[in-house]
Amino acid sequence: MTKEKKDEPVFQEPEFDEKDYLNYERERAKAIVFVFILGALIGILTGYLEVTGLWYIGLLLMIVILYFLKRLLILIKMSMPRTTWHKVILYGELILTWFLFWIIALNPPFHVVAGPQISNLEVYTNGHWQSVSEVSGLYDIPTGHDELRAYVYYKYHITNVTVSCDSSIISSHYQNDYVYFNVTGAYGNRDLISITADSVRDHTGTFNIYFT
Repeated sequence: MTKEKKDEPVFQEPEFDEKDYLNYERERAKAIVFVFILGALIGILTGYLEVTGLWYIGLLLMIVILYFLKRLLILIKMSMPRTTWHKVILYGELILTWFLFWIIALNPPFHVVAGPQISNLEVYTNGHWQSVSEVSGLYDIPTGHDELRAYVYYKYHITNVTVSCDSSIISSHYQNDYVYFNVTGAYGNRDLISITADSVRDHTGTFNIYFT
């Protein structure tokens, strides 16, 4: 009896199912492509949310997607890989793709590195706004016309616009991409007024007006 037991095979290798293997690899490839696209979209969205100061929403969204990834794949008629190592690769791909596209979204050409642009100084005269002439960086304001405005542009939200003469703040208001201000008595013996625009991205733009 001892001899008969020794002759019995300890392990019998199952027959290789080529069709099942190919189907599994096909489904895994589809899941890999889907996860890459999903991670890229969430990464770009997170970058946009960070610009607006809401980066934590993108982080929370990523955590939720990681937790429900299996159910999400089933919902779109895909399947989660069977082996643990393949699952680790899939989750790792999602995290790395999300992080990579988050960084890409915060850099050119998706993200504007420069600060707000301030330009086109205009003066209110004869019932309408007229561009102020500029020569070598000096602006010539017609006598008796102290109502001015300048165009302020930025891709992201402008949080504050300040107009100052030396260290004194000049009353102004920002509306429809223009900052309006009155310099009556502000530049009698002074020749410099500065306009500063701040943005949600912590970028600042400055425009100096040198009067002739």
